[in-house]
Amino acid sequence: MSKQTAISFWKRGSEPAAKRPCEAVAGPVAPAPSSFDVSKLAEKESLTEAERSSWTKKCFCPPDGFLFPERNGRRCLPAWLQKYKTWLRYSPIVNGCYCLTCLLFGKQNSSRGQLVSAPMLNFSQGANM
Repeated sequence: MSKQTAISFWKRGSEPAAKRPCEAVAGPVAPAPSSFDVSKLAEKESLTEAERSSWTKKCFCPPDGFLFPERNGRRCLPAWLQKYKTWLRYSPIVNGCYCLTCLLFGKQNSSRGQLVSAPMLNFSQGANM
């Protein structure tokens, strides 16, 4: 099996580019925790290509109207998720953001920092992404 780069992975696929990798959809304001919450991906040690494909298609995206909870008077902004929609994912379980691409294609043995092994929880730093 050949190694796959993140770029080639995102370019292929059966879904139209407008729906890939994640677009918010209309739905309830407070969705139930998803088995495809990105915080669960941060706990995995390795992934198969099929798992990577599932995560790109099913990873939780907050629906329109989702009310992000506050942390120290600040909250995740939907504008960040839209601006960085190719890689940034929000986890309602931990109320923080992760880098989906880093989790899918990062080297498992490398030291993992914020947005990979730990979510971005300090939303005052979101403008510095």
